[in-house]
Amino acid sequence: MLVIKEMSTMRKFTKYLKVGYNYSKNRMLTNKSIKNKKMFTGPWSAYLNITYNCNCKCIHCPTEIAETAKYEKASEYLNVDEYSRLIDQLVASGCLRIGVTGGEPLLFKEKTLRILKKINKKAYSQIVTNGSHLDSDFLDSYNEIGGGHITLSIDGLYQKHDNIRQKPGLFEKLEYIMDRFDENRYKNIMLKSTFTLTNNNVDELIPTAEYLIRRKIPLFINLYVKDPVFFQLLKIFTTKAIFTGKQEESFVDSGRKRRGS
Repeated sequence: MLVIKEMSTMRKFTKYLKVGYNYSKNRMLTNKSIKNKKMFTGPWSAYLNITYNCNCKCIHCPTEIAETAKYEKASEYLNVDEYSRLIDQLVASGCLRIGVTGGEPLLFKEKTLRILKKINKKAYSQIVTNGSHLDSDFLDSYNEIGGGHITLSIDGLYQKHDNIRQKPGLFEKLEYIMDRFDENRYKNIMLKSTFTLTNNNVDELIPTAEYLIRRKIPLFINLYVKDPVFFQLLKIFTTKAIFTGKQEESFVDSGRKRRGS
């Protein structure tokens, strides 16, 4: 039994080492591409957006996403086998970190878990979720198939978060999930968070960051660039960096707003 466990640990270590190597290689090639104005590399990370449907009605969610969700038909979704072929193509192009997102992917919990299992056979998996459908059964299953990381959408504290997501009791559910991780129940899963920053919650950013730092949960920030607050926040973060104690883990992602959860 000990030998099997050691082999499993070694396989996981090898996979993560490969992810790290490819990440570093692609960063180097990307910088070279920018400098020489030539393309040398494929994507090192990708997201599978399996649905636009969501059980929240976030006040910052683009209208076109909500409109698209109204006309989605489950019969038109890609099935697991089709996603498996897509995963193979992504890995073949050098992509070794693949996420599942939406909408809210856990509206299709069993399908999401099967896709994550397919990813974990060849790459590092992750999932972005509002957390409303996360439960012990899903976490146990994800941990069992090798895990990866789960990113919770958190846009403020307590009632403020619930108001933004228009989902009463949602922050309480997120605290329940965070408590389970405090118990260190899931050895193969890392918990992260993402904060979609708009004029509606700019005053919540620092309190939320401090709350998550106390809980040792990394925070990434998506700037909703339609709001003019974007530029004033760049000034804030040049004078006050936010970390959880790991210098190599930056908590500011100034990329474009990610759709869905």
